[in-house]
Amino acid sequence: MGSKLRIFTATLFFLIANIVTAQQILQEISMKPGYSDQVYVSLEKDAVKSVALAEWDLGFEIKGRTSSIIVNEGKGWELYYVPGSTQESFSLPLDEGDIAQWERVINSPLSWSSGAFNRNMDANLGTYGWGEYDPSTHAVKGNAVYVMKLVGTMTKKIMITALVGGKYMFRYANLDGTEEKSSEVAKSDFDGRNFGYYSFTTGDVVDHEPDDNQWDMVFGKYVDYAQDPSGNEVPYSVTGIRTNGSVTVAKVPNGAASNSMPDISAFSTNINTIGYNWKSFTGGAWILDTTTAYYVKNQNNKIYKIVFKSFGGNATGTTTFMQQDVTVTSLANNDISENQSVVIFPSILQSGNSFSLQLQSKKDVVSVSIIDYTGKTLFSTILTSVDTLHTITLPSLPIGQYAVMIHDGIHTNVKKIFIYQ
Repeated sequence: MGSKLRIFTATLFFLIANIVTAQQILQEISMKPGYSDQVYVSLEKDAVKSVALAEWDLGFEIKGRTSSIIVNEGKGWELYYVPGSTQESFSLPLDEGDIAQWERVINSPLSWSSGAFNRNMDANLGTYGWGEYDPSTHAVKGNAVYVMKLVGTMTKKIMITALVGGKYMFRYANLDGTEEKSSEVAKSDFDGRNFGYYSFTTGDVVDHEPDDNQWDMVFGKYVDYAQDPSGNEVPYSVTGIRTNGSVTVAKVPNGAASNSMPDISAFSTNINTIGYNWKSFTGGAWILDTTTAYYVKNQNNKIYKIVFKSFGGNATGTTTFMQQDVTVTSLANNDISENQSVVIFPSILQSGNSFSLQLQSKKDVVSVSIIDYTGKTLFSTILTSVDTLHTITLPSLPIGQYAVMIHDGIHTNVKKIFIYQ
């Protein structure tokens, strides 16, 4: 009987440890030489979709209420607002020499919901940058002209004329008004996506990104702000990682070797939290920050720790990183046993403090263990009076989430606690 119990207990601990943490996996992502691909990655599904960066020029928001319109800045497009322009002024010719005097607008580095066309947006007031909401028709009507410039290739003037009936409508032409074209992108063609895309080259929509619930991060070229030699923040072409708008990320400097989960308040909705500066080009070579950890929380509330290991630069476009599932919340309130009733309070507390454990069990002896996300037992104790309120005093523990495992030799119950200081 004793040997069977030991085997069962060992098996159970193995199961718990594997639920708490998965093995580290080395992932390799290739944007191809010259960063010619955008690569969409799902950490949970271990899935990758690579698509040509150059296949689209404009992106139109499908979900949300900000009517965001983005420009493919990774391809090299620059967008300029024509000052004082109106819907009626689209037909007037423009002088390319004036572009240098106009305001350049870029996609927000922080959010997909504020594209380059959404300058001075205030959705609460019905102002979307490229147009104004008309409450009588429930349409957004365009009221601004922009110039799109692809250096050395083409320059176009463009106006988003309306968003009505779930369709974005727009017109574009050469600066002198020749070769004018009108087109539209229907939201219904991109159900489940964040954006629908359009190509000037083909004059048609483009099926570019995966469904919203199929990706966490996208690798590729884009524009963010960086400091020039004078210390001014200027738009700059970078290569890095942006996250899905439904994903949050916590950046933990010097966290690569740590087993502590970051505080919940550390998770940011900014899509450039990982960004591009986990690497730098110094002395003719790429230098990586291999000490910083990034914790990525996906739409299913699973948390993955990633640490960068290599970057091949423009020559290969290849990046490698270590990935580890560190989800502790998957164990929260996971009552494996119907023979135990367990209540823990408080579940959020300071390191070294105590929590109360209300336990009812059909067994006379119960073990209580505190386990970190690597599966390591940090504290354990034995309780002999089970149908009562117990006080468990914790040792000094780093900030993070921990599993509390209550085991009576046969049945197991797992709860969670969070150490915040």
